[in-house]
Amino acid sequence: MIKNNKKSNESQILKKVEVSSLEKKVVKSSLDSNYNLEILEGTNAFYSERYGWTLIRK
Repeated sequence: MIKNNKKSNESQILKKVEVSSLEKKVVKSSLDSNYNLEILEGTNAFYSERYGWTLIRK
């Protein structure tokens, strides 16, 4: 009984990992296709509650 429970837990963990890695791939490809990220080389992104996201060149 314990072995079956352990196997089902492992399979659930693997499914979660597969789903999260798939989500990361989808988001990355979406960002790559919608934005030209090469123009952002040499910049740093900072977040503040007052101003939101800010890009600053190095």
